[in-house]
Amino acid sequence: MLMATSLVAGASALEINQQRAPSTAGAPAFTYPSFRYVAPDMHMRPLGATLSLLETAGLEVVDVHSLREHYVLTVRPWLDTLQERRVEAVALIGEEQWRVWLLYLAGGLLAFEENRMGVHQVLMVRPDARGRSGLPRGRTSVVGRDPELAPEPTR
Repeated sequence: MLMATSLVAGASALEINQQRAPSTAGAPAFTYPSFRYVAPDMHMRPLGATLSLLETAGLEVVDVHSLREHYVLTVRPWLDTLQERRVEAVALIGEEQWRVWLLYLAGGLLAFEENRMGVHQVLMVRPDARGRSGLPRGRTSVVGRDPELAPEPTR
């Protein structure tokens, strides 16, 4: 059980992979012009910079989970649906916005596939005055079992 003075928060951080972004098999540095239309207030930074900001704010980073490969599997069907339902989408938002979203999803999919962009789920806690988080000690108790691993042991 969490102590009343503790704060537990989670966030997703979309970031540029600095090791891969400058060049991927001769590709130019990753830029995302459609971001200014889709998410004008979004600022992508490397994961380490985001974690540093969280720690500077007094939060302890408890867990970081990469979702980049999951996003490849998620964004592809979104892109397919947008293309398959083009007529409906254009009627709703217009040709120009449809093209912006097409570019946004296609560019994002490619960047996730090539590991030029990532997304991480971050679990943070603000410890109480005595430095305690109130979280259970085991990772499984905090984030749950990974269903891809061996089945839960029987008792």
